[in-house]
Amino acid sequence: MATLTTTPIKVFVSGETVTPTKLNELSQSTVALTAGTIVAADIASDAVTNVKIASGVDASKLTTGTLPIARIADAAVTASKLAPKVTFPNYGATSQLSYTSGSVSQAATDGFLMVHVVGSFMNGIGVYVGTSSSPNTLVWKSGDDINSNTKTASSGLLPIPKDTYYKIQTDNVAGNSIGGVVYGFETVEVYWIPVLT
Repeated sequence: MATLTTTPIKVFVSGETVTPTKLNELSQSTVALTAGTIVAADIASDAVTNVKIASGVDASKLTTGTLPIARIADAAVTASKLAPKVTFPNYGATSQLSYTSGSVSQAATDGFLMVHVVGSFMNGIGVYVGTSSSPNTLVWKSGDDINSNTKTASSGLLPIPKDTYYKIQTDNVAGNSIGGVVYGFETVEVYWIPVLT
């Protein structure tokens, strides 16, 4: 701790006459600062102002309190910093996947699955997801039980987290028939759209 030592120039003794000159000598006392470390106890509370704080102070020194919104730059917070995480499809990276009814796949990354179907026969199709290699949770279904004109359907964007298993299953494979009515769709298109990072 640093210390201050005051050494008076004039010290009165008992019975000494007080004169103006001697009083002036009292104001000429010397003050010496002994080298040492200034600790928190040496600084009065609320005594350090903003202008006394150096710029470039490491942010790791901020361990308590909150930052006002003005301290965060516009568009500086990315999706990965938000909780819960906000994800958006990266349409520019869309890819078409090969399709086999009932075949199980596992998502390598977070993304979206989209299925388009076209058919004119009795048909049905569904998307199933799960955490095991036998996904059985139905998340989308489309179909028809009558022989009508050509119809189309789309699953829209189905969010599929990384490592999730999924399969696209038709009610029956194309080419099979029951009572002369063919099951299946003329066209099944499957697309994978990764998340925007």
